[in-house]
Amino acid sequence: MITSLNADNIFSKGTKPATVRIAPNGFIRFSSDAVEKFKLTEDARLEFFLDSEKKEVIYFCLSDDGLPLRLTNKNKKSPSLQICCRPLPFKLLTHLQVNEGITIRLYPDQTATIKGRKCWVMDKFNKHIPTKWK
Repeated sequence: MITSLNADNIFSKGTKPATVRIAPNGFIRFSSDAVEKFKLTEDARLEFFLDSEKKEVIYFCLSDDGLPLRLTNKNKKSPSLQICCRPLPFKLLTHLQVNEGITIRLYPDQTATIKGRKCWVMDKFNKHIPTKWK
């Protein structure tokens, strides 16, 4: 397949990946593209699941028992959302065996059934490394 790159499509917002940033300072931030692709909303609640046999994966889903998502930027047309909970990122990063924060690409079609619920997958091997423009 041949792909054309030109002035009409090279700067397209559609090329940005959906990501989640797990920061050791207590934040889990979902990019505006993740919010859009996963249909996340302010005050929606997310629950996380850890599998002791799969240290590279975290599962998450919408849940009434979950932690609430909050707006991080009210001025944008397409907002990003975050969870503020100091112990959660620490537990997630420890599970992933990562000492620093990590940004992970998310794919809406990567799902698994955990405890009878359809969950999305955060896989540390889908680590997002932003393009450095010069």
